[in-house]
Amino acid sequence: MSLTLASEVLHLLSQDVVLFEHYRQLLEIHLDVGEKGLTREILNMVVGMVKGSGYIAHIKPEAFPLPAWQTNIQKAVSVLA
Repeated sequence: MSLTLASEVLHLLSQDVVLFEHYRQLLEIHLDVGEKGLTREILNMVVGMVKGSGYIAHIKPEAFPLPAWQTNIQKAVSVLA
């Protein structure tokens, strides 16, 4: 789940305090970055941004990044929002 999508989900749930707090603790952001490869240069910045927003961050190899087709759908949805 992307940081933007997680924030949008929580915004929709914010009307119900119990649901909001429950899902706030469960949402995880899986990042397509790791300690090896080109993404290592931005690893600390990206993980810090996610953790600073109050979410759990997972990096490679524990992360499960979205396949390309899901990323394209997510981009299309964010444009429409």
